[in-house]
Amino acid sequence: MTHPSLSSSDSLAEQITEILRLEILSGELKPEYIIEESAIAARHNVSVSLVTKAISTLLNEALIVEQDNQFKVISLNEKDFLEIWDLRSALESMAARRAAPRWTQEDSDIIWGIIRRQYDAQSLSELSELDVELHSYMVQRSNNRRLFTAWKQVRIQFSLLINRTHRVIGAIDLNPMKGAAEAHAELLAAFETHNGDEAAAAAVAHVETWADWLSKKLEY
Repeated sequence: MTHPSLSSSDSLAEQITEILRLEILSGELKPEYIIEESAIAARHNVSVSLVTKAISTLLNEALIVEQDNQFKVISLNEKDFLEIWDLRSALESMAARRAAPRWTQEDSDIIWGIIRRQYDAQSLSELSELDVELHSYMVQRSNNRRLFTAWKQVRIQFSLLINRTHRVIGAIDLNPMKGAAEAHAELLAAFETHNGDEAAAAAVAHVETWADWLSKKLEY
């Protein structure tokens, strides 16, 4: 993975946080991996205190847990994944019901742009980022500020799930870029009906189809 270069113009702590976040989401840092503050500080030539700040942020995002006086990459079990899927389904179907009636051609053009980028994605990490970007836009179009805020608060958990889904698909020689793009094209078609109930049902089906498939493939 290519890491962003550290720059004095930005917060070093934020940059270290982003590097570690990407390494966790991409699977480069495996579940239960022990995060050693001194080693990370030495690797990036920064102070341990900056790494400590980064770890604090990742603890709040539930990407890292503290166990036995050690910081470890979170390891999610089947119950964790099912809870995340359920939360996605609830929030995104609610957003779809509100977004569809006000959906415009401009909205469709934006989503199609993301879908085309998914087809051309050069890595699973890029694909996952685009996946989250697409769903973020759809939820934001609900025009419900509190709903979007709730979705953003668990966005990192969704990202973790989406990244793992794409890695599983890629590992069994399927085409995750094509699959994601086609699934999102179907979801977009439901929004374009301007029927809130139809869009909500499509959002639930979109999430639950992948949840059912992934639950049969994952080894917890």
